[in-house]
Amino acid sequence: MVSYIKALQAKGVSRDIIEKNLAGVGWSVSDISEAFASLASLPGPGPSVVPMAPKNIQNSQNSMPITQEETPKTPKRHPLVLTIITLVACVLVAGGIYAFINKVGPFSPAVMYTEATLLSGILAKSESINSSSYSASGSLSVGPRDKDAVPFIFERDEDFLKKYQNDVDRSKNAQSILSALRYSTAYPDTLGKLKKSNDLYNYGDFSTEDPATSSPYNYKTTDGGKNFTLEIAFETTDAISQIRRGYSFSEESTPIEGKKVTFTKDSESYFYLSSAPPKPLLATLAEQVASLPGEMKVDLTVSAKADWQPGASPDWAFNLDANGDFGDLQYKVNADVLKKDKDYYFKINNIPSLFLGMFSNAKGVWVKVNPEEEGDSSYSPLSSITGDLSEQEESYKEFRAEVVKLLHTAVKFADEEKLISFKKRPSAEKIDGRTLYRYELDMKKEAILPFYEKLLAEAQKTETKNYLFEDASLVEYLKSSEFDAVFDYYQKNIFVTLWTDDKGFPAMAEYRFRVVPSDDAEHMKDKQVNVVVNLKISDINKPVVIEAPSGAKSLDEIGGTVLDVARNKGANASIKANLSNMRASAELYYDSKGSYGKSNSGSCEAAGTIFSDKMMAPSITAVKEALKKVESSVVCYSSSKAWAISATLIETSDEKGYWCVDSAGASKLITKPISSTSCK
Repeated sequence: MVSYIKALQAKGVSRDIIEKNLAGVGWSVSDISEAFASLASLPGPGPSVVPMAPKNIQNSQNSMPITQEETPKTPKRHPLVLTIITLVACVLVAGGIYAFINKVGPFSPAVMYTEATLLSGILAKSESINSSSYSASGSLSVGPRDKDAVPFIFERDEDFLKKYQNDVDRSKNAQSILSALRYSTAYPDTLGKLKKSNDLYNYGDFSTEDPATSSPYNYKTTDGGKNFTLEIAFETTDAISQIRRGYSFSEESTPIEGKKVTFTKDSESYFYLSSAPPKPLLATLAEQVASLPGEMKVDLTVSAKADWQPGASPDWAFNLDANGDFGDLQYKVNADVLKKDKDYYFKINNIPSLFLGMFSNAKGVWVKVNPEEEGDSSYSPLSSITGDLSEQEESYKEFRAEVVKLLHTAVKFADEEKLISFKKRPSAEKIDGRTLYRYELDMKKEAILPFYEKLLAEAQKTETKNYLFEDASLVEYLKSSEFDAVFDYYQKNIFVTLWTDDKGFPAMAEYRFRVVPSDDAEHMKDKQVNVVVNLKISDINKPVVIEAPSGAKSLDEIGGTVLDVARNKGANASIKANLSNMRASAELYYDSKGSYGKSNSGSCEAAGTIFSDKMMAPSITAVKEALKKVESSVVCYSSSKAWAISATLIETSDEKGYWCVDSAGASKLITKPISSTSCK
């Protein structure tokens, strides 16, 4: 560079032009300044050489611009440039080797799915999963607020609030009118006659006119006066949604067309409509998280494996592990549940002693429960749980075909409307030794309404109703400004990522959501609540072996615990209830026969006595069933004018002896079995 500068200076080229030429071929300002500074120390002019452009300059730019018709010669390479070029080359080579070995970057296989095939492809693959291992985890924590995180704010306009208040008044009128009609001896021709009727019970000062239009509600009798219709036009979808979710609501007895509701004699006379319009879920969540402590973290993980072979009752096992940290309070819960054939097994590994209660002796021990052998589960908590599990399994098998059909339909419509999109191009990555394909998902707002309308139309063609499609007013909600605000907020605060394996099976899914509380909550200011849910699927269609744990004990073998006491108290309650029910049955027997039948001394099974009657015998059988595991005594005495029965109670800390009922109305604890037709 120094030689080049000297050569051009000898030709009379100015420093400005020389610096411009050197900078144009890539030399830095500091290098150029250093070269000019060192020029003064040289004894004389040297050879004229044009500096070479750095390696990163294209061939078309390698030649030094010709200034003042001077063609410079090629300069020497700067040592720093050569070092940088060498390092870059080494990094590129090393990176290429790594990418090739790990099948990532340019060497990664092509991704499995496109936006148009993702949902249908994963559904098809999921249906072919017969066995697998699962791990689902979730966490809820309070942390610093992200810079772009803001609370959800949605305010109703005055016009909407007025319409909703009108709907509240309409609902009150409707309920009062329905109640008055229900207690009328005959349905009147008009609502005016209803208000003037002497049959009218005091249901409040209701109106028969619409609060907005002052027009009378459309009312008329039907079926020759045996039924009626009361038509009321509401103004908001919020009111319609609440009516649909009301107690005992039925589309058959209370048809709804748009916002017009037709009530009949079979309509429920009470339905709830909140005094203020329901808030969007996001607003409700923001209020709820505002009550959380400023320091907390809760983690929950469920690991499971199952063999869902077609036509078979699956064996499965799962572990539940939970941790909670609330600053000054921490807890840990860990439990295993397993099903093998028809038996269920439970083991509690960790749980705060404060909540252990009746399971104190069961901690760390496998407990075996067979619902078919446990009999009455009302006083056996674990039997009750297993009974629920059995019902859920049967329900799953019963409705599986319906659910699968619904999923196929939904996926078809979602693909047609291009409901799902990718936030960025899918990529391959190594996770836990597996090559997985990552899809960051987004949802297109403009596709939601046509997708739902198609699904709604399809659901209406079938006899099976699903609560997701009962609320037709949802279509109007999807067109509202409220939905626009909610959706836009979701898009900024919800993050969904899906991974598939190299065969296209779903491998992982992650759902992240942040809830930002209102700044009115001082202790949550500048904080947010983070919700993260993860699902991992592995060992797909590999053999799953579920073994019954050795050393498992039955509920009876864990006796002597609070659990055993609870069962005994439950059995005693059952004995008392069945004996008490016999008094009403005995009086009905007496009314029909004119006496209590043949005399009997001691036996509860003697033919022709009141105790062998079809109304009495089931209660005696139930008492004996409750006492089948203990040494017991059931004694019956009767004559034409009186009867009595006593049964052993299972001994507890509160009770010991016999429970007795008789025809004189006694129902009490006695110290020994009866010997006559009286409990005295």
